[in-house]
Amino acid sequence: VGALSNEFRTFDMEVIGGRDDTNVTVCERGLKLQFDFRQVYWNSRLSEERVRVLANVAQQDIVCDLFAGVGAFALLCAEQGCCVFANDLNPAGARAIQCNADLNRLQLTVYNQCARECVRTLGSVAALTGRSAPARVHVIMNLPELALDFLDAFRDMVQER
Repeated sequence: VGALSNEFRTFDMEVIGGRDDTNVTVCERGLKLQFDFRQVYWNSRLSEERVRVLANVAQQDIVCDLFAGVGAFALLCAEQGCCVFANDLNPAGARAIQCNADLNRLQLTVYNQCARECVRTLGSVAALTGRSAPARVHVIMNLPELALDFLDAFRDMVQER
């Protein structure tokens, strides 16, 4: 297994036994997640962090996951009844999110954009701008080395209102 080395956070890997097949099914908290490990980012060590985040969202909340990977955070929040917007720059990740939503019969909106562009898009989404009752909005940016670089996009979004 190589190091993460590209904008999609994937790495080179070599199958050393059996078929050269990296398609997997992972089960977490009752969800099934299917994806090709070569094409998308996945880290099972984040499962406790997903539980911690899930404990802080309520059914009426809105969740925006800007670096969603295969959609684990987003799908868990959708399962809890949140209105969810999931984004991943990697086209294979965005496809995996939608496939996993369909597989688990969950509703969410999927974007395949740069996080900065997605913030601009979300700034015009009716669910975020047209609600009569105030809702809590949670933004998940699970990419610690780059998340701070995207905070200015939120300032720009607020200034446009």
